[in-house]
Formats: sequence, structure tokens, C-alpha cells
Amino acid sequence: MKINFSQTKLFTILLSLSYIAGLIGVFIFNTIISLVIFGICLSLLILFFNFDFKKSIILLFIFFLGIIRAQNSLNIDTTLKNITSYNAVIKGRVVSSKNISNSKDKLKFYLKASNVKLLDAGKEENEYNNTN
Repeated sequence: MKINFSQTKLFTILLSLSYIAGLIGVFIFNTIISLVIFGICLSLLILFFNFDFKKSIILLFIFFLGIIRAQNSLNIDTTLKNITSYNAVIKGRVVSSKNISNSKDKLKFYLKASNVKLLDAGKEENEYNNTN
């Protein structure tokens, strides 16, 4: 049985795969290697399957877009990185809003931190104040 895809459906699948390949490259912490593998696959598509050069540039752009998106979502605040390695005392105010609730019975809330003390056994206390 032969599967007949139209070119637009095939290009949409390739767009999705190139975005996913960019995400995978960031999450396995080898972006350069994934770029080389993706470049080899694109060059094979161009050489052996007569793939359009303009479409391959678009695929490469989507690949880079996936890399940028994944790196931005993995960017963690340096203060939060410091808190994870210490015992911390966080003082703040619990803020809730009826606009962000997902049902009538449940209410979502978050902590607006005003003071963070990092406690380490061998070192002095570090204190971060947030006046916002």
C-alpha cells in the first residue's frame, strides 16, 4: 500500500520535526552536535531528494527557533539557583486572585517574596530584599 502525501502536508511534518530536533538538541545539552546532524539531514534532502533550497532555509530557521525557545525556557534566575543549594527562609505575602482560578471551588495563589535569607552552615547569612 502506497501512502501519498501532498507536499504541503509533508512540509508541515518536516517543520514540526525540525522544531522538535531543535528542542532535543537543547535538552540533551549537545546543540552543536544536533546542528551538525540536522545540517547533514538537510543536505541529504537537497542532494538526493531534490528538496527546495528555500524550504530547507525555512526548516533551518525553525530549527534555530526551537533552540532559542528551549534555551529561554530553561533560563533560571540566579537567585533561585542560589536558593536551591542552601537552606532558605523566604518571607512574603500570599497573593491570590479570583481571575486566575480554574474552578469555583479552587483558588490559585502565589507567594510574592519580600525577603529571602540564605542559610549556610559554614558561611554568613546572605539576605536578599525585594521591595516591589
